[in-house]
Amino acid sequence: MTISYAIKGAVDATGLSATYLTRAINDGRLPATKSGKDSDGNPSGKWIILASDLEAFVKGLVEA
Repeated sequence: MTISYAIKGAVDATGLSATYLTRAINDGRLPATKSGKDSDGNPSGKWIILASDLEAFVKGLVEA
């Protein structure tokens, strides 16, 4: 089983803001995928972040 978070769950788990996490995703520093696709087949919906990726991201912040 793979554990993952939406942005709100990642905020709750880390104490980081939704804006900060979303910016990290958009900048490519935090891997994440969209949960669905729109009618044209483009990614849409909530961001999904694997727990292992979130853990590595936070660990990188602590070690920096």
